[in-house]
Amino acid sequence: MCVCAGQRVCRVGKGRPCYKLAYFSEPRRRLNFGEAELACRRDGGELLSVESESEQKIIEQLITELRPSDGDFWIGLRRNHGDQVSSSECSSLYYWLDGSKSTFRNWHWDEPSCGYEVCVVMYHQPSAPPGLGGLYMFQWNDDNCETKNNFICKYTAGTHRKPNFTDRQKHSANLYPTRTFIIWFILTGIFGSVFVFYLFDTYLLNIADSHYAHCGFLQKF
Repeated sequence: MCVCAGQRVCRVGKGRPCYKLAYFSEPRRRLNFGEAELACRRDGGELLSVESESEQKIIEQLITELRPSDGDFWIGLRRNHGDQVSSSECSSLYYWLDGSKSTFRNWHWDEPSCGYEVCVVMYHQPSAPPGLGGLYMFQWNDDNCETKNNFICKYTAGTHRKPNFTDRQKHSANLYPTRTFIIWFILTGIFGSVFVFYLFDTYLLNIADSHYAHCGFLQKF
């Protein structure tokens, strides 16, 4: 399988999810957590939920085949701000954005650190020297939500959003000026044509009157 950045990759089999790895070689183009969440939703998906060890391995394989340089990936796991408790307690406060109830976790050995870091990345630091837990590769870490990172979107049957009433209202509002212009253009064309025809007809009558009067053929009724 050839994996390219921005390409949606789907597993074989009905009902299985698809994934998209958004990798940016230029760090300035990467997104913070909120921006990444919005980007996935606009594309019909959600930030990645990892619901089992086997799914974790699939994602690791996809990233490996992409062969990116250093740069962590946002996944769709977070907790709310204000939950600043000890590390032994805060791990249970994390939840998946797509509503998954999976309790699978793949934290780095000393994570989550809790505090103000509430959004979660999947490590991808191949050039970093190993730590106590080995290479910083594919384990999870809680990070500052404003940090700019790559991200991974996940697409399932339940994450494809349909336009809601508000969306339709906005669409209609956007079309309103266009419709108004078209109606104005048609009406202007109709009345303009009538007026031009009237002027032209009057002009012809004047010419005819002049001609027939000159020739002595003008009759008065």
